[in-house]
Amino acid sequence: MRILIVSQYFPPETGAAASRIGDFSKELIQLGHQVTIITEKPNYPIGKVYPEYKEKWTTVETPEENLKIYRTWVWISSRNNFFQRIGFYLSFFFASIIKSFKISSPDVVICTSPPLFVGAAGWIISKIHSTPFVLDIRDLWPESAIKLGELKNRILIRLSFWLERYLYRKSAFITVAVPGFCEVIHRSENHPVCIELPNGVSEEFLSQSCTQQSSGSEHFTVLYSGNMGLAQGLETLIEAADILQDKKDIQFRLVGDGVEKAKLMSLASSLNNIDFEASCPRKQLVRRILAADLCVVPLRDDPLFMRALPSKMFEYMALGRPMVVTIDGEARKLIETNDTGVYVPPGDARELANTILQLKNDQVKLQYLGQNGTELVRKQYMKKDIIKNLDNALRDLL
Repeated sequence: MRILIVSQYFPPETGAAASRIGDFSKELIQLGHQVTIITEKPNYPIGKVYPEYKEKWTTVETPEENLKIYRTWVWISSRNNFFQRIGFYLSFFFASIIKSFKISSPDVVICTSPPLFVGAAGWIISKIHSTPFVLDIRDLWPESAIKLGELKNRILIRLSFWLERYLYRKSAFITVAVPGFCEVIHRSENHPVCIELPNGVSEEFLSQSCTQQSSGSEHFTVLYSGNMGLAQGLETLIEAADILQDKKDIQFRLVGDGVEKAKLMSLASSLNNIDFEASCPRKQLVRRILAADLCVVPLRDDPLFMRALPSKMFEYMALGRPMVVTIDGEARKLIETNDTGVYVPPGDARELANTILQLKNDQVKLQYLGQNGTELVRKQYMKKDIIKNLDNALRDLL
């Protein structure tokens, strides 16, 4: 089957979106499909073109058999305000449609959202090639943009909700990263078929799972890795580090980039127990996770995130790392049902600090939580098994 995937983000870019599509494309190839990717010139999350792509307007890559990657021009900025973000998204919207004219007609077009503009581009591309259109939903948009204050104009909000419902109706079926999204999508017109496609981890990632159960460092390392944006509420983690300043053997490490990073670094400027690091390639990130004693998965206190299941949860569990999760709802249910972490109410820095201290002093529990996480991922969240749901749906569709 010839599958065209439209995704604004793709490796070597880091982050949940790039990892999800990068891994799933590899799994589809393993199942015998030919996969073509339309994506942007790598720049996320730092807002600068990756050095190896600086001299190239667009590129075509064939890194392995049955995989072709078309990288388009995109307007790159810091995305610190609404107009920069819209310009960033719209530039890829138009560039991806233009690029699609150079591609042989696929059997199906799959696009991943957010941004929702990618969904709109994917639908137009599917019409150009007269092929079915499949929409992959990683996060509910525009709901999340409104809650985070990124989208405030009433006219744009109405247009965004209209576009969201329109794309749902036009999809042959929809895949979702979080099971709870299906409930929301089924409220829309025509009740589109919704298939669960959780993030999980790949065999390649799990093969790097550590046998070591401690960092071997003189410090107890608390790790956060990922986007430092509006949704994460990382100020609470900074406050917890402040509370634990006198515990000289506890060190916080924040790995990643994002629009809030400069602000967070300023808040932590007087603390000597926090290290900030830039986003790094997957192999280096694995080493960072393995060097951690405890990982933190935070989000802001908002009902919007009751259905959230951040992809980093599965990466931490796969590598045998216990977690503190500050997300109520789906994420809390997963870790408490399977004993893979401890829940702390979002925004409660004092409780977060106390929990970190308690876990540091209970190595038996840390090891127990970590082992449970690895077992859970092996049983339920391997991407090679998850992707079979998409493979079966595509074969039924065609």
